[in-house]
Amino acid sequence: MQTLNDLMEMAKSANGKARQRTIGKAEATEILKLVERADDSVHTIRVYSHDGFVPNSYKYRCEIRYFEATRKDGELVIRTGYCDAKRSRGEGAIVTINGRAAQ
Repeated sequence: MQTLNDLMEMAKSANGKARQRTIGKAEATEILKLVERADDSVHTIRVYSHDGFVPNSYKYRCEIRYFEATRKDGELVIRTGYCDAKRSRGEGAIVTINGRAAQ
């Protein structure tokens, strides 16, 4: 099981020189809680930066970082990544479980 310190090191590496839509302690704490209480039907949990998304009409390149927990050999393993931050009207779920917005 990964610890908060492990996730903070991963976040530091993933964020690099970025200043917006980065991940930090709040996102790390949230994904650790979700992984802890996830049942066997959960195969993917993703927590995006709490800075949020931008509208599709945003003219320039825009990335958002996230923590993602995927099931491997029966255990959820957490990693970091980034993707395009453009969403329709700038709206999107910050936390998704199995590809759907978390309740």
